[in-house]
Amino acid sequence: MGILVIIMVAAFVLQQLFTAKPVDGVPAGAISVAALQRGEWWTVVTHLFIHDGWMHLLPNVALLVLAGRRVLRDCGARQFTYLFLVSGWAGAAACLLTRPDIPMIGASGAIFGIIGAYAAFHPERDVMRALHRFVPLRLRARSVFLGLALGSALLTVLEWRTRSSMTIPMVHGVAHISHLAGILAGWLYARQLLLLSRGGFPEREEFFPQGIRRRRREEEAKPVAARARVRPGWNDPLPGSELDAAPPAPRTDDEFLRDAVDPVLDKLYAQGMSSLTANERAILDEAAARFSKKSPS
Repeated sequence: MGILVIIMVAAFVLQQLFTAKPVDGVPAGAISVAALQRGEWWTVVTHLFIHDGWMHLLPNVALLVLAGRRVLRDCGARQFTYLFLVSGWAGAAACLLTRPDIPMIGASGAIFGIIGAYAAFHPERDVMRALHRFVPLRLRARSVFLGLALGSALLTVLEWRTRSSMTIPMVHGVAHISHLAGILAGWLYARQLLLLSRGGFPEREEFFPQGIRRRRREEEAKPVAARARVRPGWNDPLPGSELDAAPPAPRTDDEFLRDAVDPVLDKLYAQGMSSLTANERAILDEAAARFSKKSPS
């Protein structure tokens, strides 16, 4: 997460120092249908780290830090990066499909995806808990998710309905459809991680299809008994116990004499009774008890 913050701040500083503002007002690195048609494929990534002023950058950085710290601990650095990119790309795709003539910049879709993942991992967590001393209000993460999703949907509809008649601050010029697509993508991604992990937040798990296919091949390659083993965290009262291991078969008299008694007798003849351990004395007692019951025929 820290690397993402550094990249966003560094990109903004470089943008302000070395990039001249174009005549048409579109900053370099913005994604649009026209830019992709011109072959500017790098805008798929660069648009996530370019912002239109400090008031655009600072809220995104603040939300990334506040919501991202917990999500990073939950799913690990690799899945956090995937989550950020998938949510940002979902927001960009929604924008390009609905507003193909308007370029897009900013990490808002990705940030909303982090918030959606937070709500998926911890739906009942009180996001106002740290501020209870100043604001005695309880607000669950699930309610924040629903409020942001519904608010983004309503603002998107309002923008579409008033686009040709008026200009409303904070309604027009903001990609609300990107926020809606990003938060839904982040929530779905986190839910998929929960299903794959079966009760844990795995750095080891992979969400992308190649990871799913790899785990399926590994599962099919296991013996039938191993595949039938109960998964820990569901019905297994002792996680990690070998429930599918068969009990060892009892040894015959010949095997007991050869594998257990003979080595103890050799040590007894060579070093005397005082050299035997408690376990070796128990083997001799077992042999005496076992063979004393057998009468010659």
